[in-house]
Amino acid sequence: LFFRWPDTTRVEDCSEGGAEADLAGVRDRLDRILETFSNFAGRELQIDEKIFESERETGDRNRALAWLMRSFGKLDGETEEIVDLYFGQCSILVTCRDLAVMGATLANDGVNPLTGRRVIDAHHCKRVLADSLVATLEPIRHRAEDLIRNEGEVRE
Repeated sequence: LFFRWPDTTRVEDCSEGGAEADLAGVRDRLDRILETFSNFAGRELQIDEKIFESERETGDRNRALAWLMRSFGKLDGETEEIVDLYFGQCSILVTCRDLAVMGATLANDGVNPLTGRRVIDAHHCKRVLADSLVATLEPIRHRAEDLIRNEGEVRE
């Protein structure tokens, strides 16, 4: 599960140095993300620690992609910490109902319909929803371009 905040928010470096990522700093940031997602879902969400550790142990492809992004100047901060945050977000346990409530919160201008609590400012909701729509439609656009380029022939 990934949320893209408005461009004014940057991923900040919270490393205290050294080759190994500062997992304590990652945990603090991950706790804030988990709290935000919990507010969106209207209930306390949890991280599956087994999934988190498995992702950290086997996520070489994701690390490689992160380092590639960094080489193009697309990541700010410590790459390993950013990847650990990503792994942590992927390990958040949510149900279909949670996702529906999160979507309903965005559609309700940032107010959770179950709790009545404002989770995000209304002006951010349009941006998050627009970004989500673009992320959903982008693969469809690429597939359509492939079909046009291949004169309608499906090639795998």
